[in-house]
Amino acid sequence: RSLKQTMSNSLFAEMCASTSSSSPLSLPSPSSTTTSSTTSREAQIEQEEGDIEWILGSLECSSHEFVNTELGRKRPISKVLYLTEVAVSPEARRCGAGTLLLQGVDKLAATRKIESIYLHVDVTNQAALDLYQKSGYQLLDRRPNAYNVDAYMYEEFTYKLNLHDGYIKGRCHYLMVKHYVKNPTWLDESESESSSSGFVWGEEEKLEEDYG
Repeated sequence: RSLKQTMSNSLFAEMCASTSSSSPLSLPSPSSTTTSSTTSREAQIEQEEGDIEWILGSLECSSHEFVNTELGRKRPISKVLYLTEVAVSPEARRCGAGTLLLQGVDKLAATRKIESIYLHVDVTNQAALDLYQKSGYQLLDRRPNAYNVDAYMYEEFTYKLNLHDGYIKGRCHYLMVKHYVKNPTWLDESESESSSSGFVWGEEEKLEEDYG
């Protein structure tokens, strides 16, 4: 499922003008060779005739990542989503666009009664990690030990998506989650056995109808 966030020129200029160097997104400062001053950006926007929409960025979320995973077998598929990608236009960075996109996901979760949204983030992408944590996402521990009984489930989920440590050009990823309810739904063994693919019977068709 894909979402796009747009805004008018005037609102975009207002956001840029009100955003200081200590942006709440903690994004890295653009180089002087690629970014002009806020004043010149506003002037450029004001020169445009009429009021057009800017695409600030886009994101995608889906549920098929949970198929044939232990995590997918233990969670009702209609209650979870996986955030596959968040992309912000270079011209819209440091203006809160990433936060707006994630707020759109929150609205989608409320509309669809989603309980949890999972995502992976590169361990070296501190700006994205800060953004997700400020938006309510928490790191999930994938290290197996006696006190972390869910470690295998999270590690297996990461492995199935080919995001395990070192698989993609030596990169490593954190698994994160945002719960929208205090007590998320977990299936017991008898319920999870009803679908070896991670889907509870009847819910896949319901998702197709809901999401079009």
